[in-house]
Amino acid sequence: MNYVKYKKEDIAKKDFTVEFKGYKVEEVDLFLDEITRDYEILEFEKQKMRDKVISLEHENQNLLDENEKIIASLQLSQQQLEKLARSGVNSSSILKRIANLEKQNLGQK
Repeated sequence: MNYVKYKKEDIAKKDFTVEFKGYKVEEVDLFLDEITRDYEILEFEKQKMRDKVISLEHENQNLLDENEKIIASLQLSQQQLEKLARSGVNSSSILKRIANLEKQNLGQK
């Protein structure tokens, strides 16, 4: 998956033959230096993006794990609610019991 034909070292070390009425050597060298710097910047940015991908993959996995825990907790709560409903305990009977306990506590004071 490596599509880059030249590395920055290849560009920096490339020698050109000088022919009659050829290019200015200094101008070619300057241009190649600029291309080499561009490659360095691209390599740096590429590494930053790889690091960011790794970081986001870890964050995503953490969120998936947390989501699984929440789902498990909700399923447990649902099971407990169903168990209470099967045993005849519902919210109104709980409220009645609380009210009776409060009456008893107030009556004792």
